Amino acid sequence: MSTVTADPNPKIETDPGRDTQDKVFLLSAREAELYFSSNRKRQCYPTSYAWSRGANSWGPYHETYSDRCWWWLRTPGWSNKYAAGVDLDGNIRYGGDNVRGNGNCVRPALWLRLE
Repeated sequence: MSTVTADPNPKIETDPGRDTQDKVFLLSAREAELYFSSNRKRQCYPTSYAWSRGANSWGPYHETYSDRCWWWLRTPGWSNKYAAGVDLDGNIRYGGDNVRGNGNCVRPALWLRLE
């Protein structure tokens, strides 16, 4: 179990909630910037299984389809109904997308202790 911090949105004043204890979690916007050093490295290419389960290659802010997908972050977006995400080009979209939408991808994260 790891403490998953409720990192605030660095661009928008929204309530990030509280820290949680989880084994699997989504990255925050801060972590996505830290662990992926460029937009290119943040781009997400869904698996065949993800495509078969409804992964969307369009995503907000784009008008054409792609082999990449938008993926969720745990950072809150414009309101408590929005979450930040990473778009098809690897840009972090701090305002986010409505969490009731479908088709956005999930990139689960976890910490491994190598001993």
